[in-house]
Amino acid sequence: MEYNIHTNIRDLLERGLISARTYKCIFLAGMDTLGDIVDNIEKPSDLMYIRNFGRKSCAEIEPILNQIIRKYYEVPKTKEEQFVALGETLVEIISDAYSKVTEGETNAKAYLKAAYPHPFDLHELVMEDEEKMLAVVEGYSPEENLEIRHSFKQFMELVLGRMECAQEAENAIYVEYKCKSMDLAIKMESFSYEQRAKCFLSSIAKEYLEEIYQENLDTELSARSKNFADKFVPHFEDLVKYAEEPLSSYRRICPGRTMAKTLSELFLLNQKFKKVFDRVSVLTDDEIKMETLKRDYPYLVASQREFVLDFMKEKNHVPLFFLMLNYLRLSENGSNKIYCLLHGIFDGKKRSLQEVADAMSLSRERIRQVLVGTIEIQKSTLAKHSGWDYYKSLFTRPVIFERTKEYVRLKQDEHLSIDFEAFASLLILVADFKVEDVEGHSILLNKDLGCFDFVDNLNALHDIMKAQYAIDTYVPLDSVLVNIPERIKSIMKGLFRFIAAQIYKVRVTREGQLFLPQNRIDVSRELYDILAQNGKPMHVDKIFAEFKRRHPGHKYSNSSQIRNFLYKHEHIKAIGKTSCFGLDSWEGVYFGSIRDLLVDLLSESDVPLHIDILYEGVSKHYPNTTKASVASTMEDENLKRFVAFEGGYFGLKAKSYSVAPPFT
Repeated sequence: MEYNIHTNIRDLLERGLISARTYKCIFLAGMDTLGDIVDNIEKPSDLMYIRNFGRKSCAEIEPILNQIIRKYYEVPKTKEEQFVALGETLVEIISDAYSKVTEGETNAKAYLKAAYPHPFDLHELVMEDEEKMLAVVEGYSPEENLEIRHSFKQFMELVLGRMECAQEAENAIYVEYKCKSMDLAIKMESFSYEQRAKCFLSSIAKEYLEEIYQENLDTELSARSKNFADKFVPHFEDLVKYAEEPLSSYRRICPGRTMAKTLSELFLLNQKFKKVFDRVSVLTDDEIKMETLKRDYPYLVASQREFVLDFMKEKNHVPLFFLMLNYLRLSENGSNKIYCLLHGIFDGKKRSLQEVADAMSLSRERIRQVLVGTIEIQKSTLAKHSGWDYYKSLFTRPVIFERTKEYVRLKQDEHLSIDFEAFASLLILVADFKVEDVEGHSILLNKDLGCFDFVDNLNALHDIMKAQYAIDTYVPLDSVLVNIPERIKSIMKGLFRFIAAQIYKVRVTREGQLFLPQNRIDVSRELYDILAQNGKPMHVDKIFAEFKRRHPGHKYSNSSQIRNFLYKHEHIKAIGKTSCFGLDSWEGVYFGSIRDLLVDLLSESDVPLHIDILYEGVSKHYPNTTKASVASTMEDENLKRFVAFEGGYFGLKAKSYSVAPPFT
């Protein structure tokens, strides 16, 4: 058998020159011809690096490879020497043609100059298999590949025209150029399915076609054929390359195995699939994404699909809660309708059990039974996309409420036209949370917490707010947070700040203090404060007037109602029987009667005192009294504690005076 670089290793197997094991190892390594093998190794023993390729296989193929290497690869001449050997005329013709097809600044021209830097390189390409000229240059668009092919054809036409003028038409090189030019012209404008699948599809188109292909494997093939396809053509690229091949060619999928029925099924499947491939391959990425959305979310209208597409471009995942919301709103499932009515998902209006029962023409008991069941949210469809990972930070939060930044951002990003209570009813369908209601506000608590009792903490806040405060009081918010682990304490503090400030309308300072204004009047405390601020004795009527100024709505209506508080206060003292009161801490204030003061003044003296001296001592504390009133008080006193002497002197009856007035 004659070998050349184009000899297919399949031919070697069929002629018994190599074993099936050797063929399979080389084939699976991606080499089809002897030329492929030689191009990928430096010496035959390098094949030993191929998986499962042993010494026996190497011994089979080595003599054949050595023959090919000697015949085609051991060229003693350099590229320039070979080029010059073509003759002066051909060198000039080829060089001129090369210059014309490589001039320009396009990507295709840049590729030609880089891949074929010498005119002889382009000449060698033409002299080899035309399939190399039809090979797709990866990384270049279909249009650029066509431009490269047209450059090859232009090069050959220029050479052929000049050779005809130079009367070189009988030359073997002319014949080769003429044949290759004709072959290239026939195939130049088209690309094989394998080339299109491998080189010209975007990742989005490939992913979409792969999904359709996998669905077709499940629905179009028998179980046996499906198992065969999973093993030998697991991806659409594996099968679509046979799209233009006859049924007989499908035997190459698994050489050595005859499975006529299975291969027939694959053939028919491929004929259908290539129509899908042809349609999808000309769509833009956005058009493919829109088709995917239409298939996966048939309940969305065109404008909603546009929003989802824009969202996916920006976030690289689908808007989960937007899709859930629209799915539930349009769902015909009875359980879903009941759930939506109960939680206000339709229109933001929550319904009672009775209202839901009336709307659904069911009993309240039946509504309760339905709610125990599962609400269908098409999670399997939503889970096709990677968005679930994006929501992980939300799903793992210890607590979520109206001010949670992840929720605020999510509502804005996904254009959710629902309040937090409706959102909470969606979230608990896909994440492990429970809902606590606080005065009509939903609080979502992660069920994984299990380390503290939210209700206990809420009750502690209630107790603090309901307590009575005689003055404005500040209570640390931390005093509410009982048995909360340190790792979530700051988060829970934020929650209870929200509950206190936004739900219960309690002012919370920047330092985390609950401001609790006075909600009870401590009458005794207020009376003491009035006297303290005044700084001097006050009549009960004036004290009461100031009290009413401070608390105009208080139930007391006259000064007599505060007397008891004045008398009972341990630091407030009555000033005689004048209805005046003062603080016991004040210096220079006498709290007894005028008679008591007179007794004290006379007790301190060993001799009777004149009325002028007594009046002077009394008037310091009782400025409104008169000298006559002081004298009359001592003369009319019932206890007869005083004694009068001539000349306006007075003394105490209980004291003995050695000298009688008047005194000198």
